Amino acid sequence: MNPLEAAAEAGRRLILFGGVVERSPLVQALLALLEGLAGGPAGDPQRNGPVWERAAHLTRQAWAYGLGDGPAGPSRGADAAQEGPPLWFGAVVEGLLADENPLSRAVSGKAAGREPLGELPPPLLAAAAHDLRMLQRLAHFRPEVLEAAVRRWEPAWPPGTLAGLRGTARPGTAGPWPDGAARVAQRLVGLEDWAQALPDLVGYWRVVGCGLWGQFVAFRWEGEGRGLQPVRALDPTRLEDLVGYETARQAVVENTERLVAGRPAHHLLLYGPRGTGKSATVRALVHTFGPRGLRLVELPLDRVGELPQLLNQLRDQPHPIVILLDDLALEPDDPAARQLKVALEGALELWPEHVRLYATSNRRHVVRERRGASLRQEDEIHEQISLADRFGMTVFFEAADQALYLRIVEGLARQAGVRIVEGQPDGVRPRSSGQPGGAAGPAPDGEAGRLQPPWVVDRQTLEREALQWALWQNERSPRTAAQFVRDWLGRWSEPT
Repeated sequence: MNPLEAAAEAGRRLILFGGVVERSPLVQALLALLEGLAGGPAGDPQRNGPVWERAAHLTRQAWAYGLGDGPAGPSRGADAAQEGPPLWFGAVVEGLLADENPLSRAVSGKAAGREPLGELPPPLLAAAAHDLRMLQRLAHFRPEVLEAAVRRWEPAWPPGTLAGLRGTARPGTAGPWPDGAARVAQRLVGLEDWAQALPDLVGYWRVVGCGLWGQFVAFRWEGEGRGLQPVRALDPTRLEDLVGYETARQAVVENTERLVAGRPAHHLLLYGPRGTGKSATVRALVHTFGPRGLRLVELPLDRVGELPQLLNQLRDQPHPIVILLDDLALEPDDPAARQLKVALEGALELWPEHVRLYATSNRRHVVRERRGASLRQEDEIHEQISLADRFGMTVFFEAADQALYLRIVEGLARQAGVRIVEGQPDGVRPRSSGQPGGAAGPAPDGEAGRLQPPWVVDRQTLEREALQWALWQNERSPRTAAQFVRDWLGRWSEPT
C-alpha cells in the first residue's frame, strides 16, 4: 500500500474519533483529495472528482484555517517545505482535543487514580490507540508528496502551492487550557507512535473536558429552544488588569477557589454603585480558573424563570460552573423574584454543589421598593427583600472616592503603555482634548498633535483631565476611569 492509499484508508477506518474528520473542513478537504488520488483515474468526475478542483478546495481550506483562527498561516519562502508540520496537523490535533466521544466523555472532569488509564476498559483503550495511529497518518502526510501526486495528474498545478502548507505545531490558543493543548501537540510532533500519547490526551480531557465544554469557557443561556450557546469573543480583561477593590475582589476569588477545588462554596451577591467592576470581576474569573475547569454561564435577567431548566442541563456536567446574573433588580410583583428565591433555597430539588450563582446588583436588597404601599404590599415586599439573604455571601463594591479613582486611572494608563512622570518632560506638552474642559496647550512640535508610544504624560496633567472627565460623566468609578483612558489614548495615538 503506497502512502496515498494508506492515508486515504486511515480516514475511513476510524472507530472513536470520527468527529475529528467530520467537524474539520480542512481535514475533510485533505481526505477528499487523498481519496481522489488513491482511487484510480483522478480526472474521472464519475469516480473521484477532478483533482484540480479537490486540490484547490484543500488549498482554500488551508488558507482559511491558517489565516483565521488556526495556529499560523502557510509557510513562505524557498525552504517552506522544511518548516514545521503540515497545517492539517494543527487541525487534527485541535479536533482531537475537542472531540466528544465515549472515551473523552468517560474521563471529563474526573480525577485520575494511581494509573492514568487503569480504570478504563481495555477494549475502549484499544480502539483509541487504533484511531490515534490512523489520525497520525493524516496529520503527518507530507504536503510536498501531496503536491507531487497532484502534479502527476495536473502538470499545470502551480509549484509550491501545496508544498508550502506548513505551519506551527501549536494548535489554536482560544481554548480553556492553551498551555496544556500546546504540550499535547508538541508531544505528538515527535512521537513515532501516537498511541503512546493516549495518557496525555486523557489527562487533558480530565481537566478541560470535551465537546463545546472543552472548547469554550463561557456560555450564554438563550432559552430552551437554543439552550446554551458558547461565547466566541470573550472579554479579554483579566483579574490582574482590574485596579482597586482588592479586598472585595479577593473575597470573590477565594470563594471561586473553593468551588474549583471541590470544596463547599457560597452563592455570591456583588452589590454597589454602577461601574465599580462587579461584572468585570466575575467575567475575569474564567481567565484565571478556566484552565482548571471553571466555566461561566451568563443568565439574562429576563430568563430568570428558566433557571430550573438551566440547572437541569448543568447538573450532569463535570465542571465547576458559575452562573452570572447581571444587574439584578426586580419589581416587587415580578414572579422572577419568587422563582429565584425558591431556586436558591427552598426548592425540593437540591442545587448542584458544583454550580454557584454570582449575581450583581446596584441594590443591597435586590427588589425595588415602592412608596405608599399598603400593609399587605409591604409584607410582600419584605418577603421578596429576603431574597438577598439567600446568598451565602454579600460582597460590597463601594463608590470610588477621588484618590481611588485617580489610582485606577493611573493603573489603566500604565497598562496601556503610558509613562507617568513628575513635572513637564521636554518635548511633551498637553494639547486640547477637543472636548469641554480638555487640557489646553500646543501640540508636540512636528507631530501634528500626536504622540508615538510609549506615551509620556505629566501626572498633574493626567489627573486634571481625569477629574474633568469624571465631572462630565457625573461619577467617579472604574468604568469612568477606563472610558477616560480610552479617550486619552484616542486623542494622542497615531491612527492605525
